[in-house]
Amino acid sequence: MPHNWRTTDDDEIERRRLRARTEDFRITNDDARHPIYSNFRVASRSGLTYSIEIRDVRSRQFGGLGEEARAALLDGAQALGCALAVEHRLPEPATLDAALTPPLTPAWGDALAPLRRFVADSSAPWSEFADVLQKKL
Repeated sequence: MPHNWRTTDDDEIERRRLRARTEDFRITNDDARHPIYSNFRVASRSGLTYSIEIRDVRSRQFGGLGEEARAALLDGAQALGCALAVEHRLPEPATLDAALTPPLTPAWGDALAPLRRFVADSSAPWSEFADVLQKKL
């Protein structure tokens, strides 16, 4: 299986399946009221923690985001904040936190609340934020 940027989605899925079969993980349910369809934290040997959301096992509806992907998504949100500032002729924010405060808050529209939830809670499901962010693009 190739190990570079030319891998396919199928290659990456197979790589993850192999890791799941061969590595030990520590899995914690974030909401014990829901033992199966819930949000989980998965800690790997490498020290990285992933947030996984299981919605429907039968139709294979899962969601998850590792720390690196979360950081990339937040970096993208900050870049979008800068673009919104330019579009609205406002000073460009130096940080994502600055992008979430006035005078830029109205420029986010419906994306502001999901973005604030995602920033505030590292275990928050990313899918809502990603959907709203994509509409903003």
